[in-house]
Amino acid sequence: MIKYTLIFFLCIKFFAYSQTKKFNINGKITVNNGIIYLKKITLDSTISFQGFISKIDNGKFSFEGNLDENNGYFFEILNKEGLIDRSDLFLLDTGIQYASIDIKFPQMPLIENKSMEIYNNHTYFKQRKMLLKNINWLDSLEKSVFLAPEILQDSLINAYKLIRKNYLDREIELGDNLHSYFSDSHISLWNIYQKYQNSYDVNSLLAFFERLSGEIQSTTQAQNLYNLLVRQDQTSVGKVFPSFSLYNLKDDTLRNIDFHKKYTLVDFWWSGCGHCIKEFPTYLELYQGELSSIFDVVQISVDKTSALKQLYRIREKFNFPWREFLDENGKTTEFLKLNSFPSNFLVDRQGVIIKKNIRPHDLEQFLKISK
Repeated sequence: MIKYTLIFFLCIKFFAYSQTKKFNINGKITVNNGIIYLKKITLDSTISFQGFISKIDNGKFSFEGNLDENNGYFFEILNKEGLIDRSDLFLLDTGIQYASIDIKFPQMPLIENKSMEIYNNHTYFKQRKMLLKNINWLDSLEKSVFLAPEILQDSLINAYKLIRKNYLDREIELGDNLHSYFSDSHISLWNIYQKYQNSYDVNSLLAFFERLSGEIQSTTQAQNLYNLLVRQDQTSVGKVFPSFSLYNLKDDTLRNIDFHKKYTLVDFWWSGCGHCIKEFPTYLELYQGELSSIFDVVQISVDKTSALKQLYRIREKFNFPWREFLDENGKTTEFLKLNSFPSNFLVDRQGVIIKKNIRPHDLEQFLKISK
């Protein structure tokens, strides 16, 4: 009898403990319907993801699950073009919390819980949202006005590009200061990981890591991230781009990547990456314009086998004039430790990496100066 009583109380205790580790998210978003994903990142000896899925119904969605404290979470939203918008990383608490997503700024969801309270109320959050609002406004202006550039003077176009670059530079500077603002919060740790995903300069990331409090640095996830950063050196600026063979989509053969012109942009992308596709028009303009004598593009798709039909539809739409390769299922990309897209490398004739993840407008300015 004592044995069964003990088992009963152990079951009750386990049930109560499991309930304290539950999280619930009640969310709203500025679209009526669709699909939204919640993904959790775990930094062990390897990077792993766990996903949840919810339908958007009349602008509302919900998630529930077991919470792993101090893990990074993010949303992925399937937009009307069939592409994925990804949010910044955030923290969750046990119990009920609320999320608000403005589809114009999907990277900045408002997560209402205790862990995110200091972040939400800081001027950083408001300043960054204002910068993104200005950038989005300029992008919408470009789509509506620059369809007919012949009606605009070059000086106006150059002024637009300069203003946009200024906003982007300010956003980067603001993001680089985040680790000083929130040195005692895991949100800074996950922001460093997010920059790592975007192939940010490794030395800068190690400097950001040093700004974290000793308590955060000593956690297992922080130490695992630190080890990843230390190993991430083979594609640093100044190194020779690794040599490998890939399937050439132009002639259906396996070929090595070589570099013939003064500068070559090696661009990694996949067909569901909206940010990747938004950059193509600028690359086409540079490739076919006055800088074509010094500039080349090598494009590498990392699509999964199941997404190849979508890849071929996009290729047909853009009719890319440069060399195209397929890294099916991302096997080579995994070797290069690329974790997010687009990822690009600007290399010289000798294959030496001189820039990483250079933005289209910055690339244009660099090429003009270097011509």
